Amino acid sequence: MTIRVDWAANPAGEFVTSYQVFQSKDGGAFNMVGTVTNNFYELLNPLPGVYAFSIKAVNIAGTSIMSDVGTGPGVPSQPATPVVTVL
Repeated sequence: MTIRVDWAANPAGEFVTSYQVFQSKDGGAFNMVGTVTNNFYELLNPLPGVYAFSIKAVNIAGTSIMSDVGTGPGVPSQPATPVVTVL
């Protein structure tokens, strides 16, 4: 089994260089599980449980937030809510 997490890429003008992927399992704390340069992440052979994911965008000016709050100039905007698919 594979869990695939997809999200809309940030606008090109934000010059995002990567995305940080955060995961929570069974309601626990979010921990960073990877950094990707595309707008999807795959978790291979997950253990049984309920998973939640959140994404941060990264560019030369800094890292976005994971909430709905706006960001300061130069920092990338919040990525769209990820869609989780079990394959």
